Amino acid sequence: MLRDRHKKTPASAVHAKLQTGSVSSLASSSLLIHWDDLPAWRRDNAFIHTGYRATSNSFYASFCSLAYLHNESVNIWSHLLGSVGFVLTALYLYAVIAPRYESASPADIVVFAAFLGGAVLCLGMSATYHALSNHSSSVAKWGNKLDYTGIVFLIVGSYVPALYYGFYCDIILRELYTTLICMLGFGCVLVSWIERFRTPEWRPYRALMFVALGTSGVVPILQGLEKYGWTHLQQRMSLSLVILHGAMLVGLSAYGPVPSTTSEALIKSSTYLCWWLL
Repeated sequence: MLRDRHKKTPASAVHAKLQTGSVSSLASSSLLIHWDDLPAWRRDNAFIHTGYRATSNSFYASFCSLAYLHNESVNIWSHLLGSVGFVLTALYLYAVIAPRYESASPADIVVFAAFLGGAVLCLGMSATYHALSNHSSSVAKWGNKLDYTGIVFLIVGSYVPALYYGFYCDIILRELYTTLICMLGFGCVLVSWIERFRTPEWRPYRALMFVALGTSGVVPILQGLEKYGWTHLQQRMSLSLVILHGAMLVGLSAYGPVPSTTSEALIKSSTYLCWWLL
């Protein structure tokens, strides 16, 4: 009965349009297909029934899908605009920090670059994955791994400036914890590129791994509180914001598929996006 409510376009016909159409001709709802038309490798969330792009086997066609509305539009554009926003922020800060703060060292610039660079890479890689997820099985797998790698860059990049300023007067602890978080991040990247890791069955374990990486900062925070106290860490590393950051990462574990029955509901309520916006 659900299928009767949605007019389906055969995937082969849509594919022909994608290969020969211009951007304007691609901007048509007839290009969207139903869950039942998807090949097995694209069936990730059975609760999302409509709004899918046809398998394109074309980078041009996949990128042209940015011009029309489908169930990945919100994910693509939110991450893409976010990435551009962080690039502009980085350029602005680089132009402002040096002349305004004469005491700023190259190390200060590097730790800021670690955070902003991590944000740019995370959002840019995620936008790339969502844009190309309908290309082919091999490209989708590669993009999915790229997406998880970007998340690691963001988490590790967020901790680098916090540890640098939180333990500014203790070089040994600062270098120790920075090295450890980078090693943990590298381990997460390696695991992310294991083929089985990207399957739907491993979704809870993926979330758990990134939550563990994000909350690994509890150890240096506790030691910092014991050694310096709350006031010192708040002044040095904005401890309250670091704790908020960790709480949001833990909140990722609550993410799960939300049933939707109409294309309008899918496109307007991307549940994954809710976490990212926070």
